[in-house]
Amino acid sequence: LGGRSISSCSAGTLARVPFEVRKVPKLLYVVSVAILFLSAQSAPSESAASEIPGVLVTVATDKDVYKPNEPIEIRATILNGGSQPFYVFPAAGFGYHGEGVFWPELSDKNGKEILEVYRIGGHTGVPGNADFAEYVEQHWVLLLPGNFYGVSEKRFVGVKLLPGTYTLRVTYRNSLVPWIFQGWTTERLDASAKKLKYPAVSGDLPSQTATFRVVQ
Repeated sequence: LGGRSISSCSAGTLARVPFEVRKVPKLLYVVSVAILFLSAQSAPSESAASEIPGVLVTVATDKDVYKPNEPIEIRATILNGGSQPFYVFPAAGFGYHGEGVFWPELSDKNGKEILEVYRIGGHTGVPGNADFAEYVEQHWVLLLPGNFYGVSEKRFVGVKLLPGTYTLRVTYRNSLVPWIFQGWTTERLDASAKKLKYPAVSGDLPSQTATFRVVQ
């Protein structure tokens, strides 16, 4: 669905899409800190939300003004702006459900949602005999303070945007569905997660909004 720009990084056997981990200034972004997470203090329910300072999701476009029929290059990242590490799924890409995906939401000045031509997603697999905490420690990425990873890709290819102002945001989604498919219950996931030294990011994390204009 367009050009993808991502640098590769070794991230374990689950990586579907390579990504880049970088050191960045903590004040580079104005972002949302709402997050669902796994830790010794929180059950791994994707409906139980909590705020963890420092876990930030950002979105931006490569420019402020586009022509009609021009694809929009979206840059999405998850950033550790806090003081302690946390685990993130070892892949980054755009999609509408799955693990480690950024779900793009675009609306016009009247709040009407603009849909992509294709809305796809998918789930990864996990070994049937794996322990959640051990698997996270061995295969997920430990994102250190000041580091981020993300993806840049041209989206909304083939969608004709009329002249006007548009609002964009992404929601970072990391589902626990693969573990549920293997028979894991919330209680079992919680018990395993308590063994982790650092929290593991899961659930839906919205970014701030970005705006751009389309002109003739």
